[in-house]
Amino acid sequence: GVLQFVYVENESDVTVWPEGIPPDGTPIEMTNYLPVGLIVVLYVLAVGVIIFAVACMIFNFIFRKNKLIQLTSPRLNYVISVGTILMCITVFTYAFPPNLSMTAYAVLCPLRSWLSTVGYNLSFGTINAKMWRVYYIFRNDKIKKKVSIKMQTIFSFSIACTRK
Repeated sequence: GVLQFVYVENESDVTVWPEGIPPDGTPIEMTNYLPVGLIVVLYVLAVGVIIFAVACMIFNFIFRKNKLIQLTSPRLNYVISVGTILMCITVFTYAFPPNLSMTAYAVLCPLRSWLSTVGYNLSFGTINAKMWRVYYIFRNDKIKKKVSIKMQTIFSFSIACTRK
């Protein structure tokens, strides 16, 4: 039998394969590169966010004895900042130069997945844990006294929220 290909969205042999001829099982290497201007913009934004996150950590450290800063859970703020920094570092792993070895690709590809996943989980898991604490305190009608939820409970909740 003759093998027929079904195309989607007005594609044809010419738009799918070079010269309109399907390969004989040999993969065609197609590499898409980001424009240099876009890479520069992304790098500048990532560096700006990293600088801002470090500035927030320094601010948090300097004013850690302040009552308002203590109410925001400074240790959790550090975790959120570290997660944000990890996510921004991920940006630098996306613009590979074309002459990298396969070994470098084998290291960088999983690294960017890990950095983005761990960074996201640290940041948003901690934010969710902080929101859960506020919800728990304000929605519990039985509580008549000051409630203290330990930091270990918050970290446990954060880890539980971000597990697969």
